[in-house]
Amino acid sequence: MRQAPRFRVERVLNNNVVIVRSEMGEEEIWLGRGLGFGTRPGAYLHSDDPRLERRFRSAEGHPSEPLPPASRPTAWDQDAADMEDWLRPLLPPEVTHADSLRALATHARGAVDRLRAGIPIDNPFMGEVRLLYPDTWQVAERIARALTVRYRVVLPDEEVAFLTLHVQALLKRGARKSMMESIRAAERALKLLTARAPQLLETDGLHIRRLRTELRRAFERMLNGERLSGLAVDRVEAEATAWLGLAEEMLRAGLPTAAPDRMERAHLALWLARMGALANARPPTVEPP
Repeated sequence: MRQAPRFRVERVLNNNVVIVRSEMGEEEIWLGRGLGFGTRPGAYLHSDDPRLERRFRSAEGHPSEPLPPASRPTAWDQDAADMEDWLRPLLPPEVTHADSLRALATHARGAVDRLRAGIPIDNPFMGEVRLLYPDTWQVAERIARALTVRYRVVLPDEEVAFLTLHVQALLKRGARKSMMESIRAAERALKLLTARAPQLLETDGLHIRRLRTELRRAFERMLNGERLSGLAVDRVEAEATAWLGLAEEMLRAGLPTAAPDRMERAHLALWLARMGALANARPPTVEPP
């Protein structure tokens, strides 16, 4: 049987849109669910790929070329829509945003397709997501188990991490915005730490990654008006007195418009003191305001 023409991937615009070039040098834009997921420039796709929905030639005068109706994945759309109904009972009762729920259902259905196709998934922030949102992670694991029962696929932790972020966005209005701002704030705080006490960053990578995660959690609490609890502040301040000033500087550098409370400052100072002990480093002198 003759194989369908193949096209070289020139550029991946997103998970659903790629720019390809035929062996004759003609450029086209291809649209299809998951078409760009896991695809790299230089790879080859065939024109009979079942994920392909529409093709656009870049030359003028060529209209878009839709696939025949029989090959359009309408069943996929219906299944994703049905998924909303059985996902809802798995989520906390405060989840009400219909658009976000639809996005979660669409992502979950896409995850099933990726697993069935054997497409590997990479999520470099999996560990941090699990630490940042332990309760939401449990909800995502519940959804993953339901997907396993329904579709006979097993979701790896990398997929559970993506589900966790979707659920977190459902649980808290503006969660994605505060999450991204907390990440930027953590990087600003680490930049100050690099300038003021670079020897602390010479410890092993695990401690640095954990410090970054703790900073993001602290800034997310500050952004959302939440307070840290369960910390013996007086004892921590006594143990990490020398590091309190640097902790204050880092928190203010991360979020200049938000004043850190005593407990957040003590919590960060404790982390700095532990890293300082590992690096055999002394805290920098903090200039008075």
